[in-house]
Amino acid sequence: MTTFNELIANDLTMPGTYAKIQGLYLECLEHLLIPESRRLADLLEKKLAAIPQATHLELYKKYEQMTVILKFVALVTLDENNLLKLFQFHLLDALNGRIDINDRLTGRMYLLPETAFETETNRMIEALKQNKQRLGSQPIVLKEDSEPTAPMVKYWLSDYDRYFGPEKQTTMEQEQYLSHNPNVALLTPLEKNVLRQILQLYDNLKPISLALIDKYQNLAESTGAEQKPAAPKVAPALTAPRGERSELYEAAPTTKASSTIIAPSSTPIAQTPAATTVTQKTLRQIAQENKEALNQTLTTAPIKIADFDQPVRPTIKNWLVDYVKMKGAGHHESLERSNYLFNSLNTRTLADKERNLLAEILKAYDDDLPLPVNSQDQTILLDKLTGSNFNAPMSQKRAPQTIPAEPRGERSELYGAAPNGNYREPISEKDLSGPLKPTPPKTAPRLSGNIIDLKDLQ
Repeated sequence: MTTFNELIANDLTMPGTYAKIQGLYLECLEHLLIPESRRLADLLEKKLAAIPQATHLELYKKYEQMTVILKFVALVTLDENNLLKLFQFHLLDALNGRIDINDRLTGRMYLLPETAFETETNRMIEALKQNKQRLGSQPIVLKEDSEPTAPMVKYWLSDYDRYFGPEKQTTMEQEQYLSHNPNVALLTPLEKNVLRQILQLYDNLKPISLALIDKYQNLAESTGAEQKPAAPKVAPALTAPRGERSELYEAAPTTKASSTIIAPSSTPIAQTPAATTVTQKTLRQIAQENKEALNQTLTTAPIKIADFDQPVRPTIKNWLVDYVKMKGAGHHESLERSNYLFNSLNTRTLADKERNLLAEILKAYDDDLPLPVNSQDQTILLDKLTGSNFNAPMSQKRAPQTIPAEPRGERSELYGAAPNGNYREPISEKDLSGPLKPTPPKTAPRLSGNIIDLKDLQ
């Protein structure tokens, strides 16, 4: 097998060199070798400058195609300018070369700092909208237009946005467009599949919108919500959990006045910052006044939301989207909430402290309870949600000294004790010690698991 050192000394136009380079190229593609792909791409790009295109045009194009595909394989290593050039000028080259761009892009997104994510995704979207590569052989007519236009990628995206709006769409809308749009009917099956991948990439880069949540989960409150002649509505900022934004609760009216609590200050010392002013607000109030607060990271690992191809950052907003998709819109009782907290795909691997924190957020959402908010920067004070026992195991949190008898199903925090079984109701010491009545002559088999003595339920 040819080595990189051998290629450095070779002229790319020498007989047999192309076959050797192609062998390395195919190996990089087959095994998705990121460092090797980047190194070979840089080498080819450097040597292509020495090839006279006029006399070796066909060979030049072959090497150029290889370079582009190798860069897409090594997408995670590229600087932003090279990335945007690929999206604007060579997107179809990669898709025709069977490169899964969505998969390549996922690794890059997780390596980006949070502050750079929104900027880069917006620039990638703009690069796609400027792509003039042709997909299809016949002109297309954009919705609301009468004149045909060239079947360029940018016009396909423009037509797609005109059908459904510029918001993030799901696989359902993508397939609806591919099945019913008259322009798509002009494409071959292979071209149609390429368009499908472009739409998936395009939507993966977009934020999650409130319209999307309302459309499938009926998240908005009753249609009779109070209408107020308020000031003109400000367009929401599209900021950034890894391809996913949500404007949850935007339509919800503010029904509770927020109260202000001054946190107790410690002993004054020189240059000590002023005590944090804590305001109590519901999630709906927070969403109306500062949607950025819902972009706070809640847990550690990325989560997977149904109907979206890529994992997303575990923000408050994205957890609520997943909760609504799994359990439906509207109010949920503690038993439903407990089932989600322990049995959903995203929550099974949570640490105790993360599950506790998520439980507080979901309870605040279901019961419209206020949360502590920093008045200075309008962020939710997550460290105050579970008090000083935040780092304690879940089984030690909020365990009352005595558990009053309550009708089954009316406990507000069934998941507080976090037993290991599927039935999550707390067990009293009396239950664990066994029945108090004399043991019958014949030994009955003991039950294991969570046992509730019905005579305690009065």
